[in-house]
Amino acid sequence: FATKSRLTVHKRIHADVKLYRCDECGTSFCRSSSLKRHRVIHSGLRPYTCEQCGKTFNQMSILERHRLLHSGIKPHVCDECGLAFTWLPSLRRHQLSHSGSKTFCCDLLWTDS
Repeated sequence: FATKSRLTVHKRIHADVKLYRCDECGTSFCRSSSLKRHRVIHSGLRPYTCEQCGKTFNQMSILERHRLLHSGIKPHVCDECGLAFTWLPSLRRHQLSHSGSKTFCCDLLWTDS
């Protein structure tokens, strides 16, 4: 880290120290910038608009992620079957289908079916 203060802020993440609390909903954050970004949710403002479809977003980063849908770029490819995905979480969820394991089980059932 370039400065001691940046290291101190970073250490809060590992210590789960959350000094910045949203007055609206009580959610807490390690960084003041995260709280500032979060507050936009409560304002109802959605100042970022997709030029292709008109969908609006409250954060530029979410708009940028959304734009990938229109680009057709799918950088995350399944090693097992070659299916490609726009987002990594979608690939991870898909990969579970190859393992045959069932992540979620009903506690009320007696069998593992």
